Formats: sequence, structure tokens, C-alpha cells
Amino acid sequence: MDQLDLSYRALTDAKITREMAFSREEYDNRVAKVRKAMAEQEIDVLLVHHLPNFCYLAGFQCPLANWYACLILPLQGEPIAHVVDFEVTNLTVHGWEGENIHTLDWRWQVDAPGQLVSILRDEGYANKRIGLEFRLPGCSAHTYRALLEGLPNAEVVDASDLVLDIRAVKSPAEQTHIREAARLTDIGMQAALGATAEGKRDNDIFAAAVEAMAKAGSEYLSIQPLVYVGPWTSLPHLTAKRRTLKRGETASMELTAAYQRYAAPLQRTAVVGEPSDLIRRLADNALARLALLYENARPGRAASEVARAVDEKMKGKEPAGASGWWMEVYSVGIGFPPDWVDHAAFISERHDRVLEPGMVFHTPAGCQVLNQVEVTFSETILITETGNEPLSQLPRELTVV
Repeated sequence: MDQLDLSYRALTDAKITREMAFSREEYDNRVAKVRKAMAEQEIDVLLVHHLPNFCYLAGFQCPLANWYACLILPLQGEPIAHVVDFEVTNLTVHGWEGENIHTLDWRWQVDAPGQLVSILRDEGYANKRIGLEFRLPGCSAHTYRALLEGLPNAEVVDASDLVLDIRAVKSPAEQTHIREAARLTDIGMQAALGATAEGKRDNDIFAAAVEAMAKAGSEYLSIQPLVYVGPWTSLPHLTAKRRTLKRGETASMELTAAYQRYAAPLQRTAVVGEPSDLIRRLADNALARLALLYENARPGRAASEVARAVDEKMKGKEPAGASGWWMEVYSVGIGFPPDWVDHAAFISERHDRVLEPGMVFHTPAGCQVLNQVEVTFSETILITETGNEPLSQLPRELTVV
């Protein structure tokens, strides 16, 4: 038997079925915007190692998000893909056209930086200005050192924000995918709330959400559902670990489906039995904070201005007995394991970017008594021409089981 041939030519000769997330025109428009930014920053070639950015520009999807991959995007001319051999299938299925692909054995990904240096040298970039995504996952110290040592006459500059700044504003086509992700997420959240009951484990809630979203059409998740019950609701980023829900306790669940890799996270809290006065107060505080955010988040306002408006109105209004509150507002879009945050924009006092129509944010907020209870809610919102639109169709309220 011949060795398995997964080359671009073999795949196209076999007439494999392609599934592009967007039209060729959509991808061409994105590349044109990135090249415009490259020209402004005098970058001759951009090395895109961050998988969500590679997906944004060329459609590439890969469940093994920690494997080596690089899109070599010159200021002019055809892009080059540099990926492991087993991922030419994902590259081709999701829209890549042409044989301008360099591959390496998946077992020897340690060789990738050296190969990359050779490709850049052969393409004439040995003494050019090279943009590298220093601060993003995908770009390793090994790669950076190889570039410096292998191309001593090149200038390697930080281009971490170049693609992210463009990705912050979602096109109408992207918004359509995010709406579908939100629809699938609602299905998962309804299932999770439906599985919440006295004596149930966090694993039961987790399983119900995953099964419902998968059956409805979700792809592999960028993060598994985060399910917290009882005192663990006040400890962030725990998830299902065989904990049993008791009467009087809360269960919090944060999750998103994935549609063409786009996410629309959602968070809700349920309580088993009649909620205590403390739980009611915690819920009211979190919901009031979100209401103020949605009242202030609109195009033309700086993110820092929106954050300050919420904080000033809520200052001193923490409920009696609470040990703290929080609200984290960050943009979402393309997500691969282990992250649904797209890191393109934030609403906080440290971020001054002006909000624009097409930006999409996840908006989790909570109020807690540490190691006792926390009540949390969130929506994914779309910044519109006049304000913002929550994408979930589910009630934003404390669910009483």
C-alpha cells in the first residue's frame, strides 16, 4: 500500500467537498484590509501564527489548536500556508486554493521555525521588515529566536494587534454566524437549566448542555461549559467535577456553542428552592449592573467612558452581606480551544477604543459571598447603529427550580 497522500493536489484530484465559512469575496476584503494596515506600518510580510487570525484571513480551521500553523502573508503576491501534513485537509476543505503550501511532519513540529526561515529566505524576505504576532498564542520563543538567528538582516517587528484591530468589527456575514451560534447556545442553556435540580451533579448539567448543542448542530466547542454549583459558584473557572447540588444552593452555567468557529457566550444562574434574601440581592445587583452597561454601550462612546458610567452609578450599591462584585466585558468572535475570547476589544477603564457598529461583546457580571454563593448573568451583545442588541432570546433573570 502506498504512503497516505494528503497533499493539496491529491485532495483536489479526489474532488473532496469543500465547506467555506464565507464567500471568496469576504476573505479577499479581509486580506485587503490587513494589507492596507501592513502598508501603513511598512511591513513587507506578515507571519500569522495565531490560529483565529489564520482562520479569519484564509478560513483554516483545526481542532488541534496548539499545533504549528502559519499563514505567510506578503504585502503583494500570493499567501503561503505553512502547516503540518495532516492539516492540509482542513486547510483545503475550508477554502484554500492553490499549491502554495509548505508542510512538515506532525511528529517533528520542532523543525517548523527552521523551515519557516528557509521559506522566507527563498521568497526574498531575508532583509525585509517582518511582522510577527509576539503576544499571541501560536508565536513561540523558539520561532522568534530562529527568525533572529536565521535572518540577521531582517527587521522583525511586533504586529500582534494588526489583525485583531480589524477583527474587532464584525462584517454582516460574521454577524449572521454569531447569531446562529447564539441560537445554538440558547438551546444548550435551556437544556442546562432543565437539568438543574436538587441531587443533580454539575456533570449532569454539563452533559445536558453539550448533548443539546451537539444535536442542534454545534461544532466542537472552544471551551467546554463552565458549570458551578453551591459554594464553588464563587470560585471562577471551575467546571463540572462530580459536585452535587443541594436545596437552597445556586448553580451557575456559562457556555457557548460554535458555528463556523464563531461563539456567542451566555451565562445564567438557577437556584434550587425558594431563593434567600441574600441570593435575591446578589441577583438584583448583577442584573442592575448589566442593565446600566446596555444603557451606555453605544457607538461613538469610548469603552473606558462606558465602563466608568457603570461603575459610578453602581458605586456603594453592593448589597449587604456581599463580599464583592465583578464585570468583565470582552469581544468575542472566532474561537478555538481553549478560548472563546477573541482579544480584539474590551470595555474597561483601561481601554479607550471607541465603540463601533459591528463590535460584539460578551458581558458577564456577578455578585458574590466568597466561598459561599455567587449569582452571575451575561449576554453576548452586538453594537448596532443606535445602541446594542442582546443576541440571546432567553429571559435574563434568576431561574427558580
